[in-house]
Order: sequence, then C-alpha cells, then structure tokens
Amino acid sequence: MHRFNLQQVKANLERTKRELPMKLSAQAENHFAESFTKGGLDEYKWKEVNRRIDGTKEYKYKPKGISESAWHSNPILVGKGRLRAKVANSVVERTWQRIRLVVSGLDYASIHNEGGQAGRNHASTIPARPFMKQTSTLTSMQTELIREYMDKIWNT
Repeated sequence: MHRFNLQQVKANLERTKRELPMKLSAQAENHFAESFTKGGLDEYKWKEVNRRIDGTKEYKYKPKGISESAWHSNPILVGKGRLRAKVANSVVERTWQRIRLVVSGLDYASIHNEGGQAGRNHASTIPARPFMKQTSTLTSMQTELIREYMDKIWNT
C-alpha cells in the first residue's frame, strides 16, 4: 500500500499554482516570438512579401534609408522590431485561473495577425500572418508542461 504525505502534496500543489502560470505564459511568449524568425507560426506559414519577389515593383523600388540586401532579406513583419518586441512582452495576466497575452499599443498588430482590409479607404488587403494563435504545436507543448507539473504534485 502506498501512502501519501498529504502535507507535501498540498505544498507541491501550491508551488504548482505559483509556478505553472509563469512557465506557461513564458512558453507561449517565446513560441510566438519565434514565429518572426521562422516566417510563420507552426502550420501557418506566412505568405511571401513582394519586396522579396523579383519582378514586383516592391522588389525594384526600395525605400530610402535601407540597404538593398536588408530590403530583400529582412524577416517578414520585422521592420524596426516593435511588433516582435511587443509579442515577446505580451503577458498582461498570469494567474492560476487565467493567462492572457495581448499586443497593445500597435494599431496594425491585429490586421497582420488576422488579415483584412487596411490603408486609406481600406483599399489594401493584408493577408493573415498569424503570430499569436493557439496551435496544435503550442497545445502539445503546454500539455507536456502541465503533465510534468501534475506528476510533481504527487512526488512526496
């Protein structure tokens, strides 16, 4: 017969309630921030930008102040890096009951994440390039982390 030290189980549970939300939120932030380097979020590969497609006017006419090589090679959605920085610091709430990540202060964040009409008179169509979305890969990562912590609760 296996006996549990209930005081230790209770202490382990309390530690889990403190640590797990922090670990899960950091895991999600890191995963989302990596999408900028990878050019997509898991199964959501981002549509190539015209500035990197030879023969398009965007490829031919680069803006002033940026080198030719940078114009054709910079990662998608990374200009000055503001969006990536906001995503990497997007946790606004992390409790045992709820973890919430939000990109705030950048009007263009949601249009890039979800796609849609933008610009003057909504004349431009922006393709969705998800960088913050629950994916099967993230769910698997989270499930594994939760399992690890749940197993630790019963280790006395």
